[in-house]
Amino acid sequence: MSRPDPSPLAGVIMDRFTSELKRELRKVIWDYDIPDDEVLSIFKGEKKTFSLTREKLYSRLLLSVSWYRLLDLFGLQKITELLSEDVLKYIWIAELRERFRYVRKVLNEL
Repeated sequence: MSRPDPSPLAGVIMDRFTSELKRELRKVIWDYDIPDDEVLSIFKGEKKTFSLTREKLYSRLLLSVSWYRLLDLFGLQKITELLSEDVLKYIWIAELRERFRYVRKVLNEL
């Protein structure tokens, strides 16, 4: 079985995998009983569970964490990966999905 390509965003963030990021990740996966090292592997795109992938984790971050908090955690340059189509397809509210697409378009024009 092939492993997914590691996320470029995760590579940058690993240096900053702080208690703040861990806390935010724990909040968005409150319904999973997963050890921190496994959460980190999922976040990096190295592993997935039967129902949690990197893209689903990113979509949960988009839906659950304030925009300004995400900017603090990831920075403007790296936030666009959170807005990829692979992530947005897991956002089931069409209006929110379209808003995130608009944000991605605006950020790409900067």
